[in-house]
Amino acid sequence: MLDWLTPRSAAPRAADPLEHLPTAPSNKVRRIVNVFGKSGEGKTYYMSWLYRSALMRGASGTFVDTTGDNAYLARAGTDHVRAVVKSVDGWLAYVRSAVQQQCPFNLILQLDPARVDEFWPQLLRVGNQVCAIDEMDEYAPSNFDVKRTPLGRVISRGRHAEISLITTVRVPPELNKTLRGVADVTVSFRQESMAYAEVIARDSMHNAHPQLARMLVALPSGSRQFIRYRGGKLDRGQAPQL
Repeated sequence: MLDWLTPRSAAPRAADPLEHLPTAPSNKVRRIVNVFGKSGEGKTYYMSWLYRSALMRGASGTFVDTTGDNAYLARAGTDHVRAVVKSVDGWLAYVRSAVQQQCPFNLILQLDPARVDEFWPQLLRVGNQVCAIDEMDEYAPSNFDVKRTPLGRVISRGRHAEISLITTVRVPPELNKTLRGVADVTVSFRQESMAYAEVIARDSMHNAHPQLARMLVALPSGSRQFIRYRGGKLDRGQAPQL
């Protein structure tokens, strides 16, 4: 096992009070950020950059990685307890180790998608962190009532628990409409479908420009350029290369 995957000490036998988890100032922003884009346009790179930036400011973080492609992010952070873990119990053990040491954590949680619902109640219990979730439309699809799910409770109560969410979405209409509209910041990379662009413009960017859907379709392919909506205003940017 690589050094940066090894905890600084074994997790304590007795569970420490998780509510005493140290809180970094950046955790108190409590934002929900949705990043839309098809594969290859840069959305996951951009989410990873946001996640790493939060860690470098001292925040704790969990990256829900059901694909197994993001283990490299466990290298991020300086004073963090860092690990790639494959179960919720393992995740809690490292969180308790971080609590005991009074330092932040960076945990890459590699779970079978069918078991992700086990994680949400524990995330809400721990709080005080940035949580990044790739392909959120797989966990909060449009065809079920997200408000009645463990994830729905994270979305509705997470701000009070000092949780910020960063999500990526590949197919906008398949993301639950509640989550499409609740984000504080929405970022969209190029959309090939005008129907997808119209969903983002209407539900997530509140039609902030009369030609917004056309603008999303007109972004150059493969350029990693995006349009961002925050605070009622639009701006443009480009995802950095990691």
